[in-house]
Amino acid sequence: MVNKTKLIIIGGFAGAGKSTVAARLSADQNYPIFSSDTINDALRLALEKSFKELSPTAYKVMWHLVRKQLENGVTVIVDTHLAADHIWESLDLLKKNLPDVIVLPIILQATLYTHRERIEERGRTNKEHLNLGGDKLEDVLFKYEYIEKLQRPDLIRVNANGSQDEVYQTVKKAIREHAV
Repeated sequence: MVNKTKLIIIGGFAGAGKSTVAARLSADQNYPIFSSDTINDALRLALEKSFKELSPTAYKVMWHLVRKQLENGVTVIVDTHLAADHIWESLDLLKKNLPDVIVLPIILQATLYTHRERIEERGRTNKEHLNLGGDKLEDVLFKYEYIEKLQRPDLIRVNANGSQDEVYQTVKKAIREHAV
């Protein structure tokens, strides 16, 4: 079996477990991770501007870096929310320009209760963590609603209400099943 280049996008609302799943998958498979939040953090340090000011630039940088890796035959993981039209437009353009790459957009979905619990826990255990881009949960619920309403034939939905290990195993299974 030929090992084809893959773009694995782990998306979902805050607290779904995107970064946890992406990091574990990266460690297990030795795939690089690109995160719009991490790139935004680096740009904020370098340019001394706000998260919101740099967000569009962070996405442009992320997609450029991802595309370069895929062109070189490197499978990559993208850790982003997948809750905006501009993300899907960038993804669709990438698919058009790199038709041989297997693109696996995976959304981790959980109940609002689960998301809120995880966000609150992460805020208690990691004060440095950027919770919701500095916004309140109520101010970003449009992302949750976007994800709930999203209808795409290429979208893989994974129930993220379980333990980290259960969610991770389900994501690995989804990748195996869809990466053909």
